[in-house]
Amino acid sequence: MIKENILFYGTNKNSPAYKFYCQSFSKLEKYNLDFDLDYKKINSGFYKFIFLHTGYKKKININLIEKKSKMILVEPRPGHHNEVHKFDFIIVNSFETQLFYSKYKKPSIIYPPIYEYNNPEIQKKEDDILRFIYHGNSKHISYFKKKLEFVLNNIQTNKKKELHLIYDLRNKKVKIGENCKEIKIYHHKHSHEKINEILLKGGIGLVPQLIGENRNLFHLLSFIKFIKFFTELKNEYILRFKENSNLGRHLVFAQFKIPLITEPTMSSCLFLNEKWKKFLAYNQYDWLHSVQFLIDNPEKMEKFGLDLYDNWEKNFSHKVLNLKLTEKIESLYENI
Repeated sequence: MIKENILFYGTNKNSPAYKFYCQSFSKLEKYNLDFDLDYKKINSGFYKFIFLHTGYKKKININLIEKKSKMILVEPRPGHHNEVHKFDFIIVNSFETQLFYSKYKKPSIIYPPIYEYNNPEIQKKEDDILRFIYHGNSKHISYFKKKLEFVLNNIQTNKKKELHLIYDLRNKKVKIGENCKEIKIYHHKHSHEKINEILLKGGIGLVPQLIGENRNLFHLLSFIKFIKFFTELKNEYILRFKENSNLGRHLVFAQFKIPLITEPTMSSCLFLNEKWKKFLAYNQYDWLHSVQFLIDNPEKMEKFGLDLYDNWEKNFSHKVLNLKLTEKIESLYENI
């Protein structure tokens, strides 16, 4: 079979999402994938599809491209708003993003940026340690600090407790857990090797997604202008999250069959669905009750992990997502 060609181009080569998509798109069976910008190839029609990722505008002027290929925008961002109409198709990373960009009326597919680990036989370490695991960026764990410390100080267990934080650790550690009792806290620099090492031991995954309120003076003044339209009452609460909130961190835990607790963004609600919705948490008491339930019900904890793995394998593995993507983008050529 002669393979056709795709260009996948983005300027931020160090972006985790760019690297994730490089890994997954490289597995597209029907296509050869190029990553280098070559206007001669582009304008000669060498590529059947051109995928442009976040930041492409720094290096490529889409107006200079002779449209001999179908143009696909990968992970749209606010900086792309004035160019979305120039694309034939959008690859979004979540339901939130798909909804946000629906006004452009472009065909799209939800394709979370996720690294795929090669663990055909996951054997969790049996020991007397209860591990709480977070992986992601430092911002989310900083926002989550008070809730997490409340949970760690109030859970009931006879096991030793460890908190493993895997994030963009540089010189400064996130200040968390200083007042937590009888728990060892480990700060790890984010890497696939470290995630593999820690998650193979098992534990409970923590996936905070909500963003804290802005309380500085500038944002307070902005809110005062808004207050006449919205008054927060005692029976109301605010969910604040980015439009590109996605399941990337959930799906890593799922690959390792690790149960998780997360917050109620649209994607996470759809992912856990009716069966496991008790592991959606908003306030510190929700988090505590969800964690304690898993500790007190080891069979349910194991079943939850297995169901997450099954969901990932059937709906979010690279093989499945690439098949859906291929079917959708090929349909763009049906009427040509």
